[in-house]
Amino acid sequence: MTVSRLLDTTRLEPFKKFVGMLRGHLDGILSWTKHRVSNGAVEGMNNKIKSISHRSIGFRTAENFIAAIYHCCARLPLPAER
Repeated sequence: MTVSRLLDTTRLEPFKKFVGMLRGHLDGILSWTKHRVSNGAVEGMNNKIKSISHRSIGFRTAENFIAAIYHCCARLPLPAER
């Protein structure tokens, strides 16, 4: 009996949901096994930027927001004033 046939005959809903999730994400799973690249660093930086935005309750200008991101996330010196 093949896996596909077994899946069609099973009555275990959690198992069906799990296999459906695997089928839906199969391209990403196979890509990760080949390249071993994660988006964890990007997600962490995004979380920091969101917390800066929530903590500040808005900035008057986009330049001030960018300066806060430079200061908190990258530990870089603030951009030189023009």
